[in-house]
Amino acid sequence: MKRFALLAFFVLPIWSQTPAVSELSAFFPGGGINGNSHRLEFAANRTKTLEVEGDWFSTNTRVQLFRGYGSNGAVSGIVQEWQILLTGRTEFGEIAVRLVSFPFAKCLDALASIAGSLAIQPCNTSAGQIWVLRRDPATGGFWIISYFYGLALQASSWNDGAAMLLTPVSNEPLQKFRMMNLGRLSLLESFSLFEFQDYQIFSRAFPARSVAASWYNNGASVVTKSPSPGCYDRWRLAAYDTYNEYGATSSRSSVLALFSLRPGSFDYCRPGAAAEIGYSYMGSPNMPITMWSFYRGVNQGWQVIPSRNTGYAHIVNTVSGMVLQANGNAEWTVITQAPFTGAPNQEFIFSAQSMFP
Repeated sequence: MKRFALLAFFVLPIWSQTPAVSELSAFFPGGGINGNSHRLEFAANRTKTLEVEGDWFSTNTRVQLFRGYGSNGAVSGIVQEWQILLTGRTEFGEIAVRLVSFPFAKCLDALASIAGSLAIQPCNTSAGQIWVLRRDPATGGFWIISYFYGLALQASSWNDGAAMLLTPVSNEPLQKFRMMNLGRLSLLESFSLFEFQDYQIFSRAFPARSVAASWYNNGASVVTKSPSPGCYDRWRLAAYDTYNEYGATSSRSSVLALFSLRPGSFDYCRPGAAAEIGYSYMGSPNMPITMWSFYRGVNQGWQVIPSRNTGYAHIVNTVSGMVLQANGNAEWTVITQAPFTGAPNQEFIFSAQSMFP
């Protein structure tokens, strides 16, 4: 049943497009891939949800069906929270994602199982960690389909603790999901280019260093350095899908473009180039983040999701599905992309700045 029996690593087609706002809204009700975590409930029984087994005596890797709760004895309901990392599209045009357990910072993996059920594993570039969200118009829900196998995620029964398996896609209610937006962290709005909210972005691992474009020309590296006055280590967010030259409507559901700033008229900072991962490096970890003129490239889309440490966030490239990573305390250290781990050098804080340098 394997679609790619010999495939060890996964690279999305470079022509895959970033999902539009309307498509994302179908999966993320209430607005929001940015600044939120989610619960994956069953469309036929919203009291049942997907969780990682989380009691003190478990492995904290087994994935199972369980009733939704705020707490279950010593177990917090946080074990039922998931981060959704957009990962572009498949060659068939469907939205691809990684599903990350919020408390354990590991990815749902179709190639791993424990105690007869699917499991989470450290996030990597394996095709086994890529999942397709496919709408079901009949229920308003969706299937979660393994890109590697082409099979749907399905619970073995409605009983608490039921195993999660991979089975052929069907109308079985145990394989259709709905998403609840938990709104864990209202981190950022999505702004047009001409709404004046600027940010400095600081690394949690290296708090004396801010994220900056090393220069404003195409191909310039994104680095960490000591913060400085002026525009050059400031950033502005734009609603990626609705962007146009004269501004855009704010949209919390949108993918973001991340613009570095440079001096403009009347002492304002204005957007310059956009952060991106090079086309040929989309599926490659440890590759540098660079700046380029904004052309709505699929590699120029980003989402901002909350970390487990309040106030901090991870910045995810919405095609590679990898996150920004700070790599040292030295001045002008290049920032790269890496598989999600939840580590401090992948956490950033956004500090709002005034409209003037």
